[in-house]
Amino acid sequence: MAKLTLDEIIAKKKQNANRPQRTKDVFVPSFDSEITLVEPTKSTMFTYADRVNAANNNNQETFMAMCYLIGQCVPIFREAAFYAEEGLPELAVFNGLSVEDIDMLIKEIDKLTSSESVDNIVKN
Repeated sequence: MAKLTLDEIIAKKKQNANRPQRTKDVFVPSFDSEITLVEPTKSTMFTYADRVNAANNNNQETFMAMCYLIGQCVPIFREAAFYAEEGLPELAVFNGLSVEDIDMLIKEIDKLTSSESVDNIVKN
């Protein structure tokens, strides 16, 4: 396999910077309908990782970090009307979804951000 040239690396860097965020429609049993997941930004992933690390093995705090990530990856969950009662999207996710749904959505978000997904985009 040939090595990339500097020009090719720069072109790929620009291509990656302009790549649209990946999305996926997922059925959520708690709502008996589909929602659209949007690939998290790097900033969102850094915040999520910081919250998981700060949880220091506290399961409740780790779970709330998961709810935060879901709240950031579902555009309609960021709508004020969705979380008005709770005050934060992650609290509305926590109160509105089952544990199974939260686990499933985290797994789906992981698939959106995995290298396997990136490999499929590059191949296509």
